[in-house]
Amino acid sequence: MKNVRRLLLLAALSVLVIAACETPPEPVEEADPEDIPATEQEQARNLRNTIMEYQLDQYAVEEFTEAEQYFEEAEALMDEDVDAAAESYVAAIALYEEVVRIGFTELIGGLKAEIAEVRAEAEGIRADVAARTEFEQGVESYDEGEDLEVQGEWEPAYQMFERSLDRFTASYDVAREKRDRADEAMARAQEKEDDTERQVREMEDELEDELEEDDD
Repeated sequence: MKNVRRLLLLAALSVLVIAACETPPEPVEEADPEDIPATEQEQARNLRNTIMEYQLDQYAVEEFTEAEQYFEEAEALMDEDVDAAAESYVAAIALYEEVVRIGFTELIGGLKAEIAEVRAEAEGIRADVAARTEFEQGVESYDEGEDLEVQGEWEPAYQMFERSLDRFTASYDVAREKRDRADEAMARAQEKEDDTERQVREMEDELEDELEEDDD
């Protein structure tokens, strides 16, 4: 009897183990096909907004025109064929990125030339000494802008160069104001010195006149 009971227990345990192994896995939720191009759509729209904000399309007209065609095509396909829409968004993104690169390269080049001119003027009146804080901020912002430019972070790079120009301009203005005040102070001192010399000469002339009268 004991052997029979053991056999029955083993059989029941085997059935439970087999049943556990045959339990179907939990279903994996599949992504909604309509959500697939959402990231591409957002990226394309963000790039397009940046281009319009900085008017970068004027620097890469052909690339922008072609990108717009892909973008409009993708927008129209969103309700019909999400896979085709995603492909069009990807094509638009690649072209928009090229427009951004070309456009910001032009803008940054112009900014750098302006910065060089203002920095030279600031150094010419010793702004690096008279307005050290502002001048050093200009240098730091310029260096950071170059690092971002190398990394292809075009918009942040452009913003850093803009800040650099602002700081160098501020350093020039501060140094110019200090120099103007110093020049005014020197002019006032010179004026006082001239007045003193004139008074001395007048006194000397009066003394000479008196001496001449005494001689007579």
